[in-house]
Amino acid sequence: MKIVRLVASCAAVMLLVTACGGDDGEDSAAGPTPAAEETAAADYSAFCDAVVEAETAVLAASSGGDPSGIEDLVETVEENAPPELEEQVAVVTDTVREALRTQDDRAFEGDEFSESEEEVDRWVVDNCGYDEVPVTAVDYAFEGVPETMPAGNTAFVFSNEGEEVHEMIMVRYKDPSTTIEDLMKLSDQEAQQVLDFLGASFGPPGATDTEVKQLTPGKYALVCFVPVGSTSPKAARKADGPPHVARGMSAEFTVE
Repeated sequence: MKIVRLVASCAAVMLLVTACGGDDGEDSAAGPTPAAEETAAADYSAFCDAVVEAETAVLAASSGGDPSGIEDLVETVEENAPPELEEQVAVVTDTVREALRTQDDRAFEGDEFSESEEEVDRWVVDNCGYDEVPVTAVDYAFEGVPETMPAGNTAFVFSNEGEEVHEMIMVRYKDPSTTIEDLMKLSDQEAQQVLDFLGASFGPPGATDTEVKQLTPGKYALVCFVPVGSTSPKAARKADGPPHVARGMSAEFTVE
């Protein structure tokens, strides 16, 4: 099915996921005050929103959507980037333009792009004031997923507390009557017709990954297609067990 192929195309990202892991140690520096966070969100609201909209548009284009609006969003990101992110933003926007020019998403597999995108995403989560939803992956379930969420930009904080590699693929059903069971039976062509792919978070045991998603009203699903027995990214490439979703690793929620 389409989702499986999309995940396979992201295999290189799984090798980089350790760099996305959170730091469990305490930071000796004081964190930003609520007032500072409010100021950052107000000063950079155009940047914050454009980053999320651009990432959403790039994902949609990779699944056959219209890429015509991406350049305008990329320009908005560049024009409103905070000074401390100018270098990272340049790497990300140059890569997006290269992918658009060549129609080849392998441009996104480079280390420099992945590291720069992660720094931009972390800044957005820390400074833009979006709601956060912590999701814990265990063997084999997603824990902490609310049944309902409000529409808007939302930061999903994915952490893997299992003993195997896990991923959190997020999709939106175009028809709310669709179920997880239906999803697992879809062909590539059928998946394009009935699902919107919103991206994926990856993590070996102990890792975390945070991404902001643009949620619109509707019914959503989280699924993990990593094969059973994948205790490391290397093992995941060789494992031939059933996908974790077949063991019940999925969750659904509604955005209102």
